[in-house]
Amino acid sequence: MNSSDAFISSKKLAELCGVSLRTVEGWRRRKQGPLYEKRPNRTVRYPLATAIAYAEEYSGRSIARERYE
Repeated sequence: MNSSDAFISSKKLAELCGVSLRTVEGWRRRKQGPLYEKRPNRTVRYPLATAIAYAEEYSGRSIARERYE
């Protein structure tokens, strides 16, 4: 699997950004944060590349993409 077709959970996004899961949920309610995909089973997933780019911008630090590929 490469990063272009990989997805991560809301929990993993929260970890990447150094925020709580509730903060990530609030971003979605307010139409903030990275783009996401809502799956048929009602789970939310974020494209990995988009999530990493957002986390780097939000936190102001570089994230090693290799860890997630």
